[in-house]
Formats: sequence, structure tokens, C-alpha cells
Amino acid sequence: MRRRFSAVLALSASLFATTAAIAAEEPPVGELSDRAAPRSYRIDMAVDPAKETFSGHTEIDMTLNEATSRLYLHGMGLDMHSVSAVASDGSVIGATYEQVLTTGVAALDFARELPAGDYRLVFDYSSQFRVGAEGLYRVQVGDKWYAWTQMEPFDARRMFPGFDEPRHKTPYQISITVPKDQWAYANTPLVRERPLAGDRVRYDFAPTKPLPSYLVALAVGDFTEKGLTVPANEVRKRPLELRHIATAGQEDKLAYGLSETPEILGLLENYFGIEYPYEKLDQIASPIMGGAMENAGLITYMDPLLLMGEDAPNSQKASFGNVVAHELAHQWFGNLVTPRWWDDIWLNEAFASWMGDKIGEAWDPSLGIGVAQISGALATMDDDSRTIGRPIHQEVLRNEDIKATFDGITYQKGGHVLGMFESYLGEQAFQAGVRRHLQRFAWGNATAEEFYDSIGSVSDDPRIVPAFQSFTSQRGVPLVTVTRKGDGYAIAQSHFTPIGVERESMSQWIIPVCASNGIKQECTLLDGKSGDLPGFDVGKGAYLMPNAGGNGYYRFALPEQDWSRLIAAAPGLPAREALAVADSAYAGFMAGATDFSQVLATARVLAAHPEADVAAFIPGKLSSLKNRLMTAQDRKNYAAFIRSLYSERLASLGTDFSRGAYASEDPEVSSLRQRLVAFLFGSGEDEALRDKLAAAAAASLAGDADALDPAYQAQAFSAYVQQGGQPASQRLFEAVLASTDSRFRQAGVQALGGIDRPDLAPYVFGLTDNPKLNSLEKIYTLFPLLGSPATRQATFDYAVANFDTVADWFSGFGNQMFGLGGGFCSASEAEAVQAALTPFIASQGSGQLDLDRSLAVVRECAALREAVGDQITRGLAEAAAK
Repeated sequence: MRRRFSAVLALSASLFATTAAIAAEEPPVGELSDRAAPRSYRIDMAVDPAKETFSGHTEIDMTLNEATSRLYLHGMGLDMHSVSAVASDGSVIGATYEQVLTTGVAALDFARELPAGDYRLVFDYSSQFRVGAEGLYRVQVGDKWYAWTQMEPFDARRMFPGFDEPRHKTPYQISITVPKDQWAYANTPLVRERPLAGDRVRYDFAPTKPLPSYLVALAVGDFTEKGLTVPANEVRKRPLELRHIATAGQEDKLAYGLSETPEILGLLENYFGIEYPYEKLDQIASPIMGGAMENAGLITYMDPLLLMGEDAPNSQKASFGNVVAHELAHQWFGNLVTPRWWDDIWLNEAFASWMGDKIGEAWDPSLGIGVAQISGALATMDDDSRTIGRPIHQEVLRNEDIKATFDGITYQKGGHVLGMFESYLGEQAFQAGVRRHLQRFAWGNATAEEFYDSIGSVSDDPRIVPAFQSFTSQRGVPLVTVTRKGDGYAIAQSHFTPIGVERESMSQWIIPVCASNGIKQECTLLDGKSGDLPGFDVGKGAYLMPNAGGNGYYRFALPEQDWSRLIAAAPGLPAREALAVADSAYAGFMAGATDFSQVLATARVLAAHPEADVAAFIPGKLSSLKNRLMTAQDRKNYAAFIRSLYSERLASLGTDFSRGAYASEDPEVSSLRQRLVAFLFGSGEDEALRDKLAAAAAASLAGDADALDPAYQAQAFSAYVQQGGQPASQRLFEAVLASTDSRFRQAGVQALGGIDRPDLAPYVFGLTDNPKLNSLEKIYTLFPLLGSPATRQATFDYAVANFDTVADWFSGFGNQMFGLGGGFCSASEAEAVQAALTPFIASQGSGQLDLDRSLAVVRECAALREAVGDQITRGLAEAAAK
């Protein structure tokens, strides 16, 4: 749909004629041309979050590189009141503005042809606040309204017109006029505050360092804040002002993050050897931010990531450490050095993911952040092994394709591949390459090829850059097969292909293979279809582990006798290695190479591992199948199997769910208990445990503040509503609406969405109409219902019938709506999902890849059920009988 906005300045019709060539020019669907480039922005916003609209005045200093009467730039949903160009001699040239593409490409038609030279573009406009976290959005918290921004990937154009591409890095000077009882924040320090008529205040901020438009940020509202001065250190010779900011009434939850951030910042400065690049560091919480955003000087976080009470569970602290390290790492990698275009955004996010895990683990090793990293990478391998997907580095030719680059392939696979090459090259060498890259391109843009060059410069092996590219330029997961060769071992590579996925012939990888045997570690670069695994003799060492440290982005297969020795040793392996063993063992079943009974036997062995992620890995994989392809009897037998694995172990740990009962114990023990509770409550269907959790929830909701520890709110509230039906659900919902604690609210609405009763599904649908739920809470309420066979179809039908409404809950990253059908498990259901969702791709402007991936999951599930369904039934029946 095209949008037409009013022209400005009284101009005769003849002034708007354009040349035939310009009139015939098609709007750019991807990158803008080099016809013009911005040099700086001045943005003056009037923001009152209590209103539905905001207004802006933007001036862009630009250089026009060739004469033209039409210029394409970006603006989305802006009601343009006036626009003009001012030449270097001060003359004013009138123009019209029209949004010509739904992706926010706009055309400026000037009253006359402009010769090449320097100009100032001047815009006055207004627009509506967004509901989800995209562009300039607003949220009501209690009785107060607040506004934040989320510009990545291409939503800056929703707040101001401009050249909304990462290659255009310029200074921004921001001013914000707000009601007098509101505060305003932006990327840089405040330089002036002025009262204005009409009970308003104007805040003027210092000019920014060169930034791409997606890093521009502001926030307005009655915020509370706490701050401190981070002392100078060996890298940063100046003190730094740090503030943590939240909505009113949350000041008691700012202390933990504020006290811990300086250590994380220092670890990053030491690694990069470059001081934090910006003048200040504000970190601000938003209740509907679906994660976090690395805005220079004003980083935004989802509330629970930044706001923590004294009894915050270790899982929440781990998320804080990992995500804060991730976003702070971006200040160098992504902000200081920025990708030129979106096809290289993978490097930005992959690097921050890898660095966030690395620094988070160094900050607090007891929280298991490094273990969580490999769990995420292994999960991404499942997606990456399907024929529907994409490589890490993929050409982006259309604006509609940008959102698809923000996925597990970019974050988890990309981060793990970086870690693999760090492990192969050595930490110091890899760090030297990273530092060289940042020094070469500081305050500018760089491509992936230039990063490869920086890393390759620290190695004498010319194969390193081609090896890197072999993992970023093609999709898929390598399978490294180990065979015995005389007294040693040989290795060969192929593509891991699960049941239901067509085997493809694709190019090879150059794989850094590192193996260990409990005595030593050796590495080799497999640059052909096969080769030797040097340094290991058959029978030497307790086992052969073909993926030392779990650092390699590949799965492996072993001779039967070597598998047996490795699995027997797995409970004593380091957690990352044990996870890689569990993943490759389960992958063998998914590929049809291993019987299901062997999977269950491996799960029993690994259940004794001290690390929660390892003990629960294979049951976690099986739980994803439970509500999709298992029969009702299979599910009962699977529940019995889960109880046989974990009941005694949980009993030995204790199940006191009162607040602070285990506050002084080792974090690893707490994490293990929480994971076992989750499994026995859910997949294990442990009725005694459910009764105990429900009672704790009931006491908590009745006013006993000490009855329920926050670590168990999710399971306790779920048990409470499952047992109490609609009356209990209504009591919980009323408590959610009365609370300003974002973690409590999230646990509450997720419990409501987890009701496994088809008779209550319409009631839950109706809860999402309540205006006191924010957009993220509505997602948490509705989407868990897709996980249960009892409510899946009704929830899918409801979401499709209300597609536009539900889609508005998601942020600018969101093509999540096209994954609605991923829980089904038959060819006919795949066809029905495709028919229902395909018509919305045109209206949304994107989503084809996400829909195709979802359909591939459904069809793979159907093929798996056909191929091994009998194995699963037989194996679970035997396991339940033991």
C-alpha cells in the first residue's frame, strides 16, 4: 500500500515536474544508492508517552554526489507536515515526501533539479507510538506511561526520516521536549535542561560519536535511577559514570546489576585493550523488550535481565551476566566497528554471543554460563541440519530479508564457530586478531572478509581463512566419523542428515578437529573428505572424545566399542564435553543409526552427571517429541521413565520451596534442583510434587510472602491453575494485574498459558484482550498453549483469525507468527498450516523462510514417527517396566 503525505511550501504544479529518467526510476528494495550520503543529524523530538502520537523535527546535513530531482531515503508511517532542502548558499528548495514501499522507503521530489553539493534536509512530522518494541514505543506501567526506542534492525525510520543503513555512521545531536514531570535519556550526556511554556521541559544532549541509525536511542518517563562512578583502570584512564534506570518503584532492584556491571566492563576492556568507547554508560530496563539492545551509551534490557531482588535465583543472575556481557561487547564489536550491510550482521551478533559467554563465564564460573552456550549451539544444529535454512553469511538483497538474519544461525552457530577457531588457533593468537581488527576499523565499517583477514594475519596456516569461510558460506552440520585404522584412527566428513531430511551433495568443510583421550589433546585440520586423526592409539587412554571441550561445530560418530567406553566415562567428563557426547548420541538416533533403547540407556548414564544441563539433555530432547509424536500411552510411559531417572536424586537434594530455603548452597546444586523440579513437574507428571508446588503457590497468593521462592514460581503457578481451573486462574490473573514485579507477572501469565485443558483455552484467549497486559505478556499468555496437543489446534486457529492483532505484539524482529504451526506432526497438518499462513506473507512483507522452516519441522516429525514410532513405543514401554 502506498502512502501519500502533504506537500510543503506553496509551489506551482510545474515546479514538481521531474525528468523522464527520474520518474521511471524504481524505488530501491534493498540498499540505497550512493547518490547521497548523510554527514550529521539534528533530531528534535516532542514526546509525551501519555499521548498516542509524538512529533519530530529532523535536519540532515548531507552530500549529494550527483545532480537529481528525486532522492530515495527511509521513513515509515510518518505523517509529514513539511519538507525542504537548504543549499549551501541558504536558498530553500521545496519538496514533496511520499512513502513508496511498505518497508519504509520514501521518495523526496524536489521542486527543481539539485546540482551535486552539500545540503540540509529539513523535516517536520508526527507519528503514532508503537505497541511492540520497535521504533518509538510506549508502555503503561501501573498508572504511568513511559517511552523507549528499539531501532534495530530497521525501525529508526519509524521515528525520524533518514538513511537507515548501518554503513552510514554519523554524529547525532538529540533534543527531547517532555512534560515537566518526566525525565529524558539519550545516547550521550545531558548538556542543558530548559523549562518551556505549557509545563514542558526541553533536554539537549551532547552530539554523539559516529553511529549508525539503528543505535540511536532515547527514553522518556518518570524513571528511577541509581548510579556510581567506575574508577579508571589500566586501559581506561578516565572515570566513567554508570547509571541503572527503571520505571518508578523499582529502585530496590537496581543494586545487584549496578554493583556487578563494573567487573564485566573491566574484563571486556582488558580483553580488547581499548577503553569503553563512549562518554557514559546508562543501562535501562523496559518491560516489553524481548531481550536487550546495545544502543551506544543507553543499553536497553528486558526488565528481568536488569532488575533483581535480593533473592533472585541463580538462573536470573546467569542471564544477567551473559546478556550484559553480550551487550557491552557490542560497544566495541558492532558499535565502534560496524558491519557495512546486513549480510554481515552475523559477525556483529555472533561475536557478541561468543564474547558474552566467554566474559560471563569469567565473571562468575559457578553460574554455568559457558555450559549454557554450548547447549544453545547444539540446539541450533537441529535447525541447521534441515534442507530449509540459510548459511551464516547470506546475501541480503531486499529489506524484507533483513529480519531473517536475526536467528539461531547468526547468534548460536556463529558464536560457536568463532569459539571453535579460537580453540584451534589459541586464545592469545585469536585475541591478537580481534584487537587488530578493532584498531584497523575503529569508528568505521568493516566486512566479514576484512575480519577474516584480521584473524588470518595471526596464523601461518593459509587454510585458516578458507576454513572460516567454509563454515560461514554454507549451511549444514558436519558429521565427523571416526574409524579404527590399524593401531590408530582415521576420520571422514559428511553432512549430518536426520530422518525426514533429503540428503544433499554439498561442498566440504575445512574442519578444525580437536580430540582428547583423558590424557592429552591433539588437533588437526581436516581439509579433505578424509584423513588421519594423529596422536591417538587404539586402547590408549580411558576413552576417545572426538570433540575436545565441545568446541567444534560438528557432530561425531564412533565405532561401537569406542562409543561404549566414551559413554561409560561421560558422567565424569567436563560439562561441555559431556553435552557434546549426549548430543551426538541422540543425533545418531535422529539419523536412524542408533536404536531408541540406546538413547534411553545413555540418558540413564548421563542422569548422574553433576551439571544440570548434562543430566537433563537427552530427556529435554525427548520432551520436545512428547507432545508431538508420542501416543497417550507413550507419554505415560515416558513420565514413568523421567520419574525413574530423577525422583531419588531430587529427594536427596530436598524440595523446600519456601523463599530463601537454599540461599546459601552452591549455585550448581541450586541449578540442578531447579532443573529436576521442572522435569518431574512437567514431563514426569509427579502428582505429589505438583501438589506441593500448588500449595506453595496458593499460600503465596494468599499473602504469605515467604511461602514460595521466586525460582519455583513458574512451576508452582502452573500447578495451581492446572488443579484449580478457572477460579484459580482468575485469582492468579488478578494478582498479575496488581503487581509491578515483571518477573512475577511473567511467571504468572506463562502459567496461565500453560493450562493443558481445552475447555479453558477460550478463557485464556480472552485474557489477552486486557489492556493492562503489555505486548510481551500477551505473547507469554497465548503462545504456551501451542505446546499442548489439547490446546494446539484451537490456539493456532485463534492466532490465525486474529493474525494482525497478534502480530502487532511482536517487535521489529518478529517473523515469529510464521512459526505458529511448528508443533504439528503430520503431512496433512503441514499442508493446512501452509494454506493458513501463506496469505499473510504478502501483508507482512516477510516470513517465507520462517514458514518454510516451521513446515520442515512438521514434516520431519511426521517422517520420524513413521520411521521409528514403533521403536519409541517399545523402548518407553520397556523403560517404564524397569
